[in-house]
Amino acid sequence: MPSSYVRRIRAAFFGAFVMLALSPAAEAAAKRVLILHSFGRDFAPYDTIVSVFRTDLAHRSADPITFFEANFDFRRPVGNGIERSFLDYLRTRFDDAQPDVVVTIGPMAARFYLRHRSDLFPNAPMVMGALDARFVQRNELRKTDAVVAGQVDLPARVNNILRVLPETQTIAVVVGASELERFCSRSTNTS
Repeated sequence: MPSSYVRRIRAAFFGAFVMLALSPAAEAAAKRVLILHSFGRDFAPYDTIVSVFRTDLAHRSADPITFFEANFDFRRPVGNGIERSFLDYLRTRFDDAQPDVVVTIGPMAARFYLRHRSDLFPNAPMVMGALDARFVQRNELRKTDAVVAGQVDLPARVNNILRVLPETQTIAVVVGASELERFCSRSTNTS
């Protein structure tokens, strides 16, 4: 199955989970959806997932939706000063009205939001999306939260390459040094 098709399916399910989180309100006021990005808005493959998600959610909703996005670039080391500034920005931005739901894109945004949820938007349901299931700590979730997670299986991908191209002699897997990449390389045995 093509990966773009899988991303679109996941994004549609992602939208369905957010619809469940937004459904209790009966009024027709615009619903406020905050999307927290781990790596910035234009970072593949997350940008495709978010694009399909936004479109799907807007089509499904009977109520108008206002999307807000905040980018916390976890590709770079984040010190306490930067994190405090980002928290201050979110508090100030939503001082007048908190989001109806918070959507995290990628594992770093999910971890950040869970760490600061009680200080930011303690009553907003959360949807975690676009992350590997190994990052999800179920004991940190509330009944109003939802998770749309997949599983990255590097050995299976290598096996698929070898099935399609059995003459392959060398496969190189390049992994960076970010916290996410170190986690993935430790969690996968590609012998």
